[in-house]
Amino acid sequence: MKKNLLKTRKVFFLTAAAIPFLFLSCGRGGKTQSGDVTGTLRYQVERLLEDFQWSDELEPGRLSENVSRYGNISDKVKLSQLAIICSVPENSDDAVESVYPYLEGFGLLDVSETPAQILSSAKAFCKAVVEDSDADSLFSKESLYSLAFFRRDIEELKSKKELPPLDSFVVGMAFTGGTSYDVPVRFYDSKKERFVDVDVFFNEEGGSWKIDQIQIRKINF
Repeated sequence: MKKNLLKTRKVFFLTAAAIPFLFLSCGRGGKTQSGDVTGTLRYQVERLLEDFQWSDELEPGRLSENVSRYGNISDKVKLSQLAIICSVPENSDDAVESVYPYLEGFGLLDVSETPAQILSSAKAFCKAVVEDSDADSLFSKESLYSLAFFRRDIEELKSKKELPPLDSFVVGMAFTGGTSYDVPVRFYDSKKERFVDVDVFFNEEGGSWKIDQIQIRKINF
């Protein structure tokens, strides 16, 4: 008798617990009591999916791509950003723009846009200054005085020990006004601790570019 009573209580408890879940399932999957389906969870989800604006995938093959190698680089080579940049051909659409060094207080060392004749003459002038050799042919005849004044100023600075012997040079990015060019040059001593910044001006003369003026801009000693 006692066992039957306990069994009856268990059946009643399970039946009572299942009733709320039955109503909840019916409410979500079907119509409401009034017959209106707009209040159901399924209806709301379906409406949400219909109104949602999907965007195109940015990189559809990204997850399936083999990124273990690049171009003709071996699979055994561990790629870095620098290795990938160096492997891009110069004439490729993906070629990276050239990057040039920059000297503080002087400027960019980008001479890619400087006409070949001007760059060649500027380097020849700098070499003549460092080696103390003749540079008259690089100047227009009316501007040879500028070379004479420049050499005099350099020698005076050396004699006063305000300037050590010049040993090397760098040529910076030229500035142009269309009919003339200003080429900045920096001369260094042997230890590259002290320097002289000079502006070398070029004008066109008889179909060629000649040095028109030299100006000492800065001395660091």
